[in-house]
Amino acid sequence: MPTLFPATSALLITRPGYDPRLHTPVSLALRRGRWWEDPTNEDNFRFGKEGEGAGAPVEMLLTVSVHGNEQCGLRAFNALLDNGFFPASAVKRELQDEDVLGFYDELLLHRERERERTAADAGGGGAELSANLQHTPALPPPPPRGTWPFGWDTLTVVLGNPHAVPVGKRFVDVNLNRLFRKEVVQEQVGERLKNRTSGPEKRGDDQAFPKPVELALVPTLAYLISHSSAHLDVHSTSSPTPAFSIPHSAPISKAFCSGFPVDYSVQGMLDVQEGTTGCWAREVGMGVAGTVECGQHDDEETYLKAVDVIKHFLSINRPSSSPSVSCSPSPSSCGPSSPIGPLPTRQASHKILQCTSAVHCKPGFRYVSTPPPSAFAYISEGEVVARDDKGDIKCETQGGAFLIMPVAPQLVHDGEEAWVWGVEAEAQ
Repeated sequence: MPTLFPATSALLITRPGYDPRLHTPVSLALRRGRWWEDPTNEDNFRFGKEGEGAGAPVEMLLTVSVHGNEQCGLRAFNALLDNGFFPASAVKRELQDEDVLGFYDELLLHRERERERTAADAGGGGAELSANLQHTPALPPPPPRGTWPFGWDTLTVVLGNPHAVPVGKRFVDVNLNRLFRKEVVQEQVGERLKNRTSGPEKRGDDQAFPKPVELALVPTLAYLISHSSAHLDVHSTSSPTPAFSIPHSAPISKAFCSGFPVDYSVQGMLDVQEGTTGCWAREVGMGVAGTVECGQHDDEETYLKAVDVIKHFLSINRPSSSPSVSCSPSPSSCGPSSPIGPLPTRQASHKILQCTSAVHCKPGFRYVSTPPPSAFAYISEGEVVARDDKGDIKCETQGGAFLIMPVAPQLVHDGEEAWVWGVEAEAQ
């Protein structure tokens, strides 16, 4: 059975008899993807997932190693894959370029039909053409899940930055997890569409794109996030930290993230960041979406936490009558996995924090103490934590604040976050 890396950078796992190309209702696919039809129309960025109905397919997306040096999720997924977490009946195959890039052909065809419709309307033949365009053959219903032990129909697992993983670097040219901004996605979609009309020899060819190489990864990841029912992005941090989740602003996202087996859920972090996968999920109206920081890079406990986090994600919506999921040998008690209902229930030990602001690294940045404050340390109001060429960096939050996700001193990058400040959510 292929592992995610180095065998492939994207893997599709489906339940027996289910084909997402055959069984996803056209109306659902169009509603999920309608922002692609006109990315300049603000209304097309406001679709949601809550109204899909009980019979809609559940298509999960797991992204790992969006930063190439954060490999806990990659290692954890491969352990689950190798140790029998997924039943033998699961259909596993490499995600092909055409699984995603074929959508661009459909988009080009849609635009051509719209031009035909406009021309026909002007010539008085619009009604007949419109009726023909709206006729869609009925799709066969998907087969019942039967003994399938999960509450989802398909899982797509993507290695976020396959260029950076082999060299163990955060990124090659630019930080991929700051590129998911609407203007960047629109520009890269335009480039992809131009390549689709340039001939089949360029299809899926990253070399058709100029550096930075991370730009070539944006359209596919943005497409997959916007077309999934639920999305989890697994990360780790440069400094030691308790595991924590990052929801976006939707209540369903907060409920989703509060159920993970982690110590904290940090709300509002996306308000002080720009261009992350979470920011993009919020932009396109994803409800069930979030990020989990599992601990420090390369720590064994971080890997074990990633195993538990991914297991939890894949158990969402699992019916209580379904058989247990197990694997052997068992990384971090790999199974059985208990049903957790339509959304995870909040962990009793969770502390909910509200992010208030971020501190960014600037020239001359350095901590004032060795070692620097630990993650989630409570910093008193007015206490100096670091300095840069412009002076002291201190806690300016009235009454003090928690210091979240501090950058390791040896991994400071100008312009990126040094840490974020947070307070207990109940105090807001």
